[in-house]
Amino acid sequence: MQRTPLHCSPVRHVFALALAFATMAVALPARGYCRKTTNGPEDPTYDPARTGSCGDGPHALPLHWATRCIEYRVVVDAALVARDLMTIERARAIVRKAIGAWVTAMCGTKDDEWHPAIWLVDVFDARCPGATGRTTNEVQFLASTPIGGDLALTEVTMRRGTGQIDAAVTRVYDVLSSFGSTPAEIDPRAEFVVRHELGHFLGLAHSQDRRAVMFARYENAAVDLGGDDARAICDSYDPAAGAAPDGCRASVAAPRKSNGGGVVLALAVALAVLARRRRAFSPRRVWSRT
Repeated sequence: MQRTPLHCSPVRHVFALALAFATMAVALPARGYCRKTTNGPEDPTYDPARTGSCGDGPHALPLHWATRCIEYRVVVDAALVARDLMTIERARAIVRKAIGAWVTAMCGTKDDEWHPAIWLVDVFDARCPGATGRTTNEVQFLASTPIGGDLALTEVTMRRGTGQIDAAVTRVYDVLSSFGSTPAEIDPRAEFVVRHELGHFLGLAHSQDRRAVMFARYENAAVDLGGDDARAICDSYDPAAGAAPDGCRASVAAPRKSNGGGVVLALAVALAVLARRRRAFSPRRVWSRT
């Protein structure tokens, strides 16, 4: 895969859209995955499996986190707790497991195996090196009604000039009761939804591969992170590049133990005008109550 260098400019611009690779032609590559970009489809449920295209416009730049340690917070609506549908402890465990699938993906060859150069850290447990303030990155379990039938939605704040992601929020809507009535029924399905949404959180778009976690429609919660998913995350965060996917410097440092409270990675925001991207996960079918 050939990477197109981006410019590490401090200037930000407002835009709407994101998906796929920079300078990619509209035809979908042999691989199934697409990446979010600065000039992709407006429809958050856009499905490349149906269109045969990642749907990017000209001069699209791939979205990416420039830092390799990303902090987040898990939030659970009190109404879900009151209805015995979710607890903060279960939610944190669900998110940790979903993250683990992405950050432990096997990349490279048998003679040269490696993992994606990206970490996600729950601020309840740890902090990224040098982090200050309160993180705006969240994974939310909400009691609000799904929008347009979507199970979940991820909103990303990024910079149009470079594709750098500055913040992301994933929202899982009030669909837990449709997954079952016990944690054993609910949590595996919720974890699959979170796993899919965290792909968007990290800059991935929907895949045309029906076997992929990043397939646009929720069909089989038993699907593990597939080869197409692994290629997507490995291509996005290749440590051999020695820098972020745009050629900008990236720091790789282990997270440190938290003293409590939220944190956020220090990012330059002078004169910043931030653009928001939304990416939804639409089910082909919603699980019936059991």
